Amino acid sequence: PVSLSIQVLPAWWQTGLARAVGFLAFVLLLHLALQWRTGVRAREQALADEVRERTAELAAANARLQELSYLDPMTGIANGRHFRDALVTLMDLHLSAPCSLIFIDVDFFKDFNDRFGHLAGDAALCAVAGTIRDVAPADATVARYGGEEFVCLLRETSLEEARTLAEEIRRAVESRDFRIPDTETVSRVTISAGIAQARIDSMDDARG
Repeated sequence: PVSLSIQVLPAWWQTGLARAVGFLAFVLLLHLALQWRTGVRAREQALADEVRERTAELAAANARLQELSYLDPMTGIANGRHFRDALVTLMDLHLSAPCSLIFIDVDFFKDFNDRFGHLAGDAALCAVAGTIRDVAPADATVARYGGEEFVCLLRETSLEEARTLAEEIRRAVESRDFRIPDTETVSRVTISAGIAQARIDSMDDARG
């Protein structure tokens, strides 16, 4: 009998070194995949945060534009558009009691303008607007209706309560001093006021 010693060498991929390298490569690829996934999620989160931030900024800008569209730039109180929308809001609320309206007009305003000039007229309107706002209840809608005309819309207020408030406003305006711009002259104006009461249940009521 003849004995032969045969040694079978493993293929290169079957060696321990190759297996170790393969395992390390697998671990590295897994690590890179996890990093890529984490990066994608981080970018998605950053994008979502940016979208929320931009959305909040846009909402704030729109709210500011809405506020400005409701503001009379000279007197700083609400304008006629705000007043009309407030009427619609009252209609939607279906209040149980009627609302009252005080309509205010500055006396002889054209003569005052002609005598002292438009800057003095503007100062007079600002003084009247500020006085009405100071005297009126916090939930009242005080607006410049147009020119030298103002309105004070009162929720669920009787005619007698509106009459009392109108007289308080009239006396407050009559006693308020204001300075005519670019002069040392202090002046006053007076107002006339009318009152009305109605339920605001429809657009016809609001327009009326």
